[in-house]
Amino acid sequence: MQLTKYIAASGIATRREASQLIKDGKISVNDTICKEPFYVVVTADVVTYKGKVLYLIAEHVYFLVNKPKGTSTSLVSENTYISTLVSKKTSLTVVPVDHLDIDDLGLVVLTNDNELIERVVANKKVRSIYHIFLDKAWTDKTKLKTNEYYATLEKTEFPEFTIKIETTLSLSELKKCLIGSKMGFSKADRLVFGGLTKKDLPRGWNRPLTEKEIIFLKHFS
Repeated sequence: MQLTKYIAASGIATRREASQLIKDGKISVNDTICKEPFYVVVTADVVTYKGKVLYLIAEHVYFLVNKPKGTSTSLVSENTYISTLVSKKTSLTVVPVDHLDIDDLGLVVLTNDNELIERVVANKKVRSIYHIFLDKAWTDKTKLKTNEYYATLEKTEFPEFTIKIETTLSLSELKKCLIGSKMGFSKADRLVFGGLTKKDLPRGWNRPLTEKEIIFLKHFS
């Protein structure tokens, strides 16, 4: 297996990024810096990046779940853990890339791709659209205390106690903004996550992401 492919298969970078790491002298093979992208890695070779040994990941899996109420995205909760919804489709351990509270609904991505999870958490570039249920009616005069680049409010065809928000903020950060703006908060339903939608995915259902969707999600995270 070529070195670029090996690095990508270890989960730390794409093949293009791996090629650049090699050119920059950041990859070592058997304690020697290797700048040859086409170097063929054999079983006895030890490949390292920043002193960390790279191992091949057998398989990455990605599932899109339309989370129902009462399902937990936290392992410490006593409620049903969200990964049980995909347990019949994979024996691999998968976790959510971000978190929704027990009463919140909508899209959650489950995966064993730790690099993707870290990028989503750290970069905060993945856009979500939420249908937010408020404690009181929202009017045009209500102001959301957050940077307009991250969150915009729209009127919806729903009752006056609801709004739709597009944002790159995490839901916990968004809740703080809503509460700080004295708008209150009841629950949220995530309609869109990183370009992924609930189309043909009823509440409680799940499906594997397509290769195109995986590439798109990684690109915007």
